[in-house]
Amino acid sequence: MSSLFTSILVFTAEAGVVLMILFAVYGFLYLKRRKHDRHITQNLVKDFREELPDRRDQLHTILAESSVEMDGEKAEEKVNYILNKEKSIYLHAIQAFSGKHRSMLRKINEDVGELGGAYRNLVAYLNENSASAEQLQELNDKIEQLEQLNSTVQKELDDTNVELERIMSEYTALYARFKDEI
Repeated sequence: MSSLFTSILVFTAEAGVVLMILFAVYGFLYLKRRKHDRHITQNLVKDFREELPDRRDQLHTILAESSVEMDGEKAEEKVNYILNKEKSIYLHAIQAFSGKHRSMLRKINEDVGELGGAYRNLVAYLNENSASAEQLQELNDKIEQLEQLNSTVQKELDDTNVELERIMSEYTALYARFKDEI
């Protein structure tokens, strides 16, 4: 009886050590991935902030150099609206990527649609007021870039969701298997 008790104790201790090692490895990989994701996010935010003044200047230039020469309050309002929509897209993409708010995936598509609408309205406004073909082409190119960005971000987020679900199912399977043995 004593040897049976000793065997059970040894087996339980070994199972506990194996579980601790598995949890430690999983925790290490999880922390490493979060650090990598945080680094990617910080670089994206840094790049966006560095490019923001240039984008603002480009939009002001387009509006000022157009044949209608939209200046002042109306131009600033249009520029702020467009830049706020770009910020919103980046914010929702980061939140969805970080896994905190997966529901933001739907919001990204809405934001891109609204931003595309803002550019289309701007194009229509410039066109109504005899805008040049070059300016219209620049705005149409920007719309196409945003739509391509949206599809790329959507694909990457879908891939990330699939990978996260796969990792969680593996973790659940490992945990369930070792939980039954304890």
